[in-house]
Amino acid sequence: MTGILFYAFLLSLLIGTILTPCLMLGANRMGILDQPDQRKVHKEPIARVGGIAFAIGALVAIAYWAPQHVAIIGTLVGALTIVCMGSLDDFLDLRVRYKFGGQFLAAAVVAIYSHLTWQPFSMLLGLELPVLLAVSLTIILLVAMTNAMNLSDGLDGLAGGLSFLSFGLAAYLAYQINDSFVLYLTLPVMGGLLGFLRFNTYPARVFMGDGGSQFLGFMLGVSVLLLTQADRSPISPWLAMFIFGVPLMDLIVVSMQRLLSGGSPFKADQQHLHHKLLSLGFSHHQVVIILYGLQMLLVLMAYVFRWSSDGFLMGMYLLVLAGLGTFYYVVSTGRLRPDVFLTWSTGALYWRTWVNSSQWLSQWCLYGLLVGMIGFFLLGVLSSFFMLTEISYLAWGLVVLVFGTTLGDTKSILLTTRMALYLGSTFVLYMVEHALVDATSQLAVLFQGFFALLVIGLVVAIHLDKEKRFQPNPMDYLLLLLALAIPGLLTIQLGPVDFGQMMAKLIVLFFVCEVLLQAFSSKVRHLGYFSGAVLLSLATRAFW
Repeated sequence: MTGILFYAFLLSLLIGTILTPCLMLGANRMGILDQPDQRKVHKEPIARVGGIAFAIGALVAIAYWAPQHVAIIGTLVGALTIVCMGSLDDFLDLRVRYKFGGQFLAAAVVAIYSHLTWQPFSMLLGLELPVLLAVSLTIILLVAMTNAMNLSDGLDGLAGGLSFLSFGLAAYLAYQINDSFVLYLTLPVMGGLLGFLRFNTYPARVFMGDGGSQFLGFMLGVSVLLLTQADRSPISPWLAMFIFGVPLMDLIVVSMQRLLSGGSPFKADQQHLHHKLLSLGFSHHQVVIILYGLQMLLVLMAYVFRWSSDGFLMGMYLLVLAGLGTFYYVVSTGRLRPDVFLTWSTGALYWRTWVNSSQWLSQWCLYGLLVGMIGFFLLGVLSSFFMLTEISYLAWGLVVLVFGTTLGDTKSILLTTRMALYLGSTFVLYMVEHALVDATSQLAVLFQGFFALLVIGLVVAIHLDKEKRFQPNPMDYLLLLLALAIPGLLTIQLGPVDFGQMMAKLIVLFFVCEVLLQAFSSKVRHLGYFSGAVLLSLATRAFW
């Protein structure tokens, strides 16, 4: 099963990475763009089709690899409904009743067809709600979760990063309790998101749109509710609220604030958490990092309290909600002013270059990273590992795209080269890791040392760069956290390969690829030729 899960993750990553720039190009030509207004922070029209890309990637991977079970089928039908209605809203600006109609329909399909219910008092009071009431409550909760993620999509990379953290914990808990259905739902979504987030971090080149944000909220809601079903898991239903984290808490507190002030809970305004942090003087970049940190804290609490009782979790959740509500109150009433954070917000989160000399060292590290990656790719090309035919076809498609765009403008070349480097790194790493299983321990140690040198080279190149070409963004911090955490959390074996260590190494490789693309931007066409040649060699391997 582990191998199938990896291929589902990889297939979604491939589709999402390839489709995102293709849909961006089509949206720009057709004028399907998100226009700036007073409620939005972007200043230029931006395509909002990224959600379609990662949703298609995830749904195709789930449909192809996951078992044909009522829980999977119901989720696929509901998610497809959400994506279609959300995308129609992006293009046609549907009326509210049609939006909610689609969301309630999708939630009803999952709740009824997949027999999914949320029983918040089953462990606390030993009381199970009647079936009709439980199904109705589940539908309302799923619709609330869908809209919560949609409303959190107010800053570049925010909704994607928050949901990625929650999906990660849901997948890990499912792995702990051996819940394969939740793993089949979460890992493909994470793969698609990983391919999309690089295009969505500040400053974003594409938005996920309502179709994407609603898809994330819906899939995360279904996953956490499945994870806490009493007949499948010992995990409390209240843990689902913690796993969902910031978006759901923000929706609850903002809705209460609107009701208490005599307004409608459905009225759009600028009272969400990211708006309040911006009003305190924090920058776009800083707000995203702060909210990532808060989401990490809630995810960590969910992990620590995963075996706790309903009563304890409900009390803790209400306590956190009260704290968040207090923060909203003091900001809204002016008791917390922007000048309190002014000094900290302008410098604390922007740790940058700490040495103003030794520029030659940074340059030599860049050349070392380049040589190291060339050697790494050549090692994969020369290995004797067999590639699946399905993956080979995708590699062939990307080869055609890479060589086709080398005749285009620099922006197109950069997009396809980035995709080729990312996907080529994934293929090669898996091949090399598989080959090292039968190699001597000395070779395995050398390979570990190679990645240690890559990390050192990255740190030196970034921090000693006077031109500041490598400005870390929130996604970089998120990936760095994952690289540190994954080896200690995951002991999954992908065949003979340690999946946790492989994922950590893959994140390091993605960092290196990004740094090289920025450092050698004038040579991006040559990098495109090289990455295309590597993929061509790998694509033909399935037919040897």
